[in-house]
Amino acid sequence: MGAVPIETLSIADARAVFARSVLSDGADMHSVEDLIISTQGREILLRLYRPAPQVHGPVMLFVHGGGWMLGDLATYDPLCRQIATTARCIVVAVEYRLAPEHPFPAGLEDVYTAASWIENHRAALGLDGAMVVAGDSAGANLAGAVALAARDRGGPDLAAQVLVYPLTDAAADTASLRLYATGYMVQTSALTWFWSHYLARPDDAENPYASPLRAPNLTGLPPALIITAEFDPVRDEGEAYGAALTAAGNEVVVSRYAGMIHGFVQMPAVIDHGADAIAQIGDFVAAAARRSQRV
Repeated sequence: MGAVPIETLSIADARAVFARSVLSDGADMHSVEDLIISTQGREILLRLYRPAPQVHGPVMLFVHGGGWMLGDLATYDPLCRQIATTARCIVVAVEYRLAPEHPFPAGLEDVYTAASWIENHRAALGLDGAMVVAGDSAGANLAGAVALAARDRGGPDLAAQVLVYPLTDAAADTASLRLYATGYMVQTSALTWFWSHYLARPDDAENPYASPLRAPNLTGLPPALIITAEFDPVRDEGEAYGAALTAAGNEVVVSRYAGMIHGFVQMPAVIDHGADAIAQIGDFVAAAARRSQRV
């Protein structure tokens, strides 16, 4: 495509390039509402999407990607609209603090705080469905880490986790990282750049909230849908996490989309499989919510 590798740019320029990557306007919503959580001297911005006046389905907390350094609510607005429409659920997107200004675990704590706040304000927000945590890329890393934290900290209850091409291991050394190091949208060198800015200290790479694949205990986690792309450097670590979750006794669906690249789910307007993946997410979330209500 002739694009300049994002890791060669300044952080400000990289953020500007990422912001220009939106390829669609998304679906119309019944309402879109911005909410602010004030906590411990900081504010966390949420955006709540209602696809219809009355939605009695699940509530999805969505965590955007961008290597923990890029992206915001505006960048992911079209995808959140599409998911809300297709999955017939309320989506709450969270704008967490970004690295390197705010390295690990700042973003994770923001997302966990958002999940807890939503749980505690269900009545006021008119939310009556089970909660699901979801994200893509670095956002999937945070979503998976929040599922771990919710188990470890005694809540909030999560009916499912949806991890779209997740980064799961800061020290990953996989075949896909080597096979697709260049030429497939996200380069392995960019992943190294992202991790180096996200982790404040080298030993943070061992922390399971940074590298979920390294968690010594993966039992008792919510059902997971893990979506990977064939031509993606992080494909193997995402699928390895799915295998580890399965081995620990969790319900897991791992779907590899043939011929796809990192970021394809954000491109439903130009890549058919993006729409297919969003439909799969909708079906999985609805089924998980139904199971949760029967428990």
